Amino acid sequence: MPSVKQQVMDIRKRIALVGHDNRKQELVDWVKHNWEILIEQDLVCTGTTGRLIDEALSKKTKENGSVKVPKMLKLKSGPLGGDQQLGAMISENKIDIIIFFGIQCNHSLMMLTLKPS
Repeated sequence: MPSVKQQVMDIRKRIALVGHDNRKQELVDWVKHNWEILIEQDLVCTGTTGRLIDEALSKKTKENGSVKVPKMLKLKSGPLGGDQQLGAMISENKIDIIIFFGIQCNHSLMMLTLKPS
């Protein structure tokens, strides 16, 4: 009998992949490591992140002789409306999973952000 984890991943998911500017390469590396799972899912990305992930997945599938092509919805660039498009999809329950590689906050940065004016 398949594990619960395997049963859940047997259902196609819509996964949003988001990478902050300074973390895009880390996200691409993560995608390369998990490409076999990701090509079975519906991916959603904004601008540059989508282009980088598309290139990485295309390369991985060719290297490994896979005929599967990932299904990807590429939104506008984040600052040009893509962030809002993704936010709308989240609020409308059109995204199942969000993978977010954001900025690394240290304690000083968090305190500046939280400090009252």
